[in-house]
Amino acid sequence: MLQSATDYRNYNQGVYGIDPPLIQPWTSEPVGIDIVSDLFDATTKLVDTPSASSSPSMRTLRPQLPELAGVLFASFHEWCAWLHSPLAASEPSNARLQTEFDERFKLARPVVLDTLRRAGFVEQAFMLAEKYRDFRTLAGLCNSEREKVYPPEANPYHE
Repeated sequence: MLQSATDYRNYNQGVYGIDPPLIQPWTSEPVGIDIVSDLFDATTKLVDTPSASSSPSMRTLRPQLPELAGVLFASFHEWCAWLHSPLAASEPSNARLQTEFDERFKLARPVVLDTLRRAGFVEQAFMLAEKYRDFRTLAGLCNSEREKVYPPEANPYHE
């Protein structure tokens, strides 16, 4: 539902020339972010259980991880953009929320992206890291995909 609402809104922003950030977007309110985050965590736990690979229902849950990660990142990004807007900054209570959600998003990105990598969704992890400009985690993903990390001068793959 959140993905459909976001897709519809993104399409219509172009049609009507609406520039983000939106005013208090309902698709990324804190309760929604918490729900999507909990859903991602619960799905990860279910997929990581040893018996998960043999269960047909678990095989349908695993492919949902990249989509859940994308919705979570989009919600965080949208809410943080709103909190950084001049309108939100005019409310004193939003300063604390801004700091809190910036930090939560900063902490969630590497965890979510590494979860995607471990689940076999490396390309999706790279795409999300690039889209949300998390270059530190992107570098970590690059290094985690190799068996051994070499210093630049000793790298046998360097051309």
